[in-house]
Amino acid sequence: MIFEKGDRILFAGDSVTDMGSNQPIGELNGLGNTTYVNMMHCFSTSSYPELELRLSNAGHSGATTRSYLARFDEDVLDPAPKGYKPNWVSICLGINDVWSQFASPILPDRHVLPDEYEANLEEMIRRIHENLDVKGIFIATPFMIESCKEDAMRKRMDEYGAICKKVAQKHGCI
Repeated sequence: MIFEKGDRILFAGDSVTDMGSNQPIGELNGLGNTTYVNMMHCFSTSSYPELELRLSNAGHSGATTRSYLARFDEDVLDPAPKGYKPNWVSICLGINDVWSQFASPILPDRHVLPDEYEANLEEMIRRIHENLDVKGIFIATPFMIESCKEDAMRKRMDEYGAICKKVAQKHGCI
């Protein structure tokens, strides 16, 4: 087990993290929503209650890596207002970076293309390392439930997933 007793894990992300929860920012108590973060909380407290892990959701529906960077300091680096300082940070962003390219092709200023996506992830990791004493960072690959690997959006999503893996390996993230 990589976690130690009392570790705090912060989940930064988009709607995949937020999932319409009634309390998208803050520490979880196992009640009131069905986010994957809350499911992780329920699993950890039922399977490893002795660890007393503290999980916090900092997901924002609709966030891209660009928009999340604008609030990154507030949600991830500045623990005082929310009363937590994470030992671990999980980043799960990318679906909106890809989706906007297909949903709004005539608005290229809103698109987060692969080079910017990679740079944004790198910037988040840099800020974490410079400002927090964390035990580790998780980079979750964005995903799309589309079985046809030749689907244009699926191909693009797979490209962003490969960027996540590359950045994680480069920076020793999980």
